[in-house]
Amino acid sequence: MKIKAIFSSIVALCAVSVHSKELLLGNFGHAFTGKESDIVWSIRAKGSIYEILFHGDNSKATAQQLSDKAVAKLWKKLDWPEITTAGVVCLGVKEDFFCYVPQEQRKKISWIADNKSDYFNYSSMGGVMEIHKKKP
Repeated sequence: MKIKAIFSSIVALCAVSVHSKELLLGNFGHAFTGKESDIVWSIRAKGSIYEILFHGDNSKATAQQLSDKAVAKLWKKLDWPEITTAGVVCLGVKEDFFCYVPQEQRKKISWIADNKSDYFNYSSMGGVMEIHKKKP
């Protein structure tokens, strides 16, 4: 059983490392907008950094992909099991984070276990909110 869990984590890490840059690119929304199709954020790559467009006020921010250490720090702040950081990809802008969490890891985090989406946004003001990647 332990070997199966380790193997699953390795497979998830390999899959994420190949496409980690693409995982957080695109248009995102959440369930609290007027229409389901409303776009709240757009994330684009600009070299090694990311640009986030906040559609509500048309402001832009530059984000960096979080290191494994920074993801572990965020997980500690959220009081989530550190072991569930495998395969996670997050972008950060000050106290605003956009994260991709593989389903296998998400199921082990009670706060987001029932989410249908692999994505969430965390802000110090709003807390953790499930977000959805919009189809192109």
